[in-house]
Amino acid sequence: MPYDIAPSSLSHHGSGSRPTVRAGELYTSFDTAGLAEKLGALPEQVRNAATWAARHTRDWLRTQVLRDLNAELGTTKKRLAMRFRKGGNGRNTMSKDTTMATLWIGVNPMGVEALKLKLRQTKSGVRVGKRYYPGAFVADVYGTGKPGVWKRLGRKRLPLIKMMVPVQPEAAHIVPKYVGEAAAIFEQRFEHDLRYLVDWGKK
Repeated sequence: MPYDIAPSSLSHHGSGSRPTVRAGELYTSFDTAGLAEKLGALPEQVRNAATWAARHTRDWLRTQVLRDLNAELGTTKKRLAMRFRKGGNGRNTMSKDTTMATLWIGVNPMGVEALKLKLRQTKSGVRVGKRYYPGAFVADVYGTGKPGVWKRLGRKRLPLIKMMVPVQPEAAHIVPKYVGEAAAIFEQRFEHDLRYLVDWGKK
């Protein structure tokens, strides 16, 4: 299954700026230098705190998006969770001043059978909840034991086209909702972790 969008790239830089969403990616950056100077933090402590904060915020964002996307699509969380992949591990080798954690979400369409709804075959098509597919039929075409909803393109038996549910439009409007909150959580977590590291370093 392809994973073709990275809606969460959480980073810190030396100067502050507002969180933004660009080309499917969420960037949040703020001034870490001021807090580091106030606490007397070492560069390595700043990098470690930013790494932990990025991972924490990425995992928080995953929970929010998975919950909302599941509600929008009406599928199971277990099935939808397979489309989420975490990466970055909080470090960006491109720059020592940037911390990045990535959440990849597969937004290719999913088969109608993935929904938590009964596939109801009628004389004229298939009904799945509020969705109706005229001329479609339920069949286990590949013999996997998991029937899908199919439709013939012409009068002949083949070719067939599988009925799918779009994912990308829903994901595209869900992720931006959390831009501001993600930035706030990142900053709060960074300060918490940096204070911990500085205090621990004094022992």
